[in-house]
Amino acid sequence: MGFLSKLFGKDNDIAYSTWHAGSGEDVCKKCKDLDGTCWTPEADFAPPPMKDCTRAGGCNARALVVKMDEAWGPGDAEFIKKKGGVATSKQMDRFHSG
Repeated sequence: MGFLSKLFGKDNDIAYSTWHAGSGEDVCKKCKDLDGTCWTPEADFAPPPMKDCTRAGGCNARALVVKMDEAWGPGDAEFIKKKGGVATSKQMDRFHSG
């Protein structure tokens, strides 16, 4: 979240973001390794910019925003916050499997 968004509260309805690498040959290793990583707006985390992607021409990986009313399960954002604001896909899988 950028400084101005924090200042004016424009991202208050974001629960968390998640890195989605998709599948296939259009995804580099760096982006695929981050697949499923989730982070809260307050976290000091940013996925690799597409210009840093190791695949020529970039890949299809994207950061997806999950709004408060779209969160998959109860407590996802709270769980991510407890992990310091960033949770790996393995941590999220363990949380959901319970």
